[in-house]
Amino acid sequence: MLYTDTFYIKESGDTVKLDSIPMECKLYEDTIKTDSTSTEIKIEYSGFNAEINNIWLKHNYFNQKEIVVKEPKKVGWVWFVGIGPGIDVHVDIPTKTVGWGPALVLSGGVGIGGTIK
Repeated sequence: MLYTDTFYIKESGDTVKLDSIPMECKLYEDTIKTDSTSTEIKIEYSGFNAEINNIWLKHNYFNQKEIVVKEPKKVGWVWFVGIGPGIDVHVDIPTKTVGWGPALVLSGGVGIGGTIK
């Protein structure tokens, strides 16, 4: 924006009138943003041989927390079959004897469980 003004200069008892002196009035505004910050800048200046009258700076920091949603673990009825070492108790009906000892055991069953990741 440009406007004019009148000045009176008094020198050695005489007054000199200066008409239509160009006066300048400017405004600079900007915003600088990143992921977590925002900075606003405002500079105003005006007059003949314009000088900066005011600088305004506003800086904001946003503490953003990332929310991670995990899938719930799936739990339900499962069945299993396994083989492994164990101790076995055995009954021999024809000889009517009972005994125990090491064995390779085959087992199976049903229960509550889920997937291990």
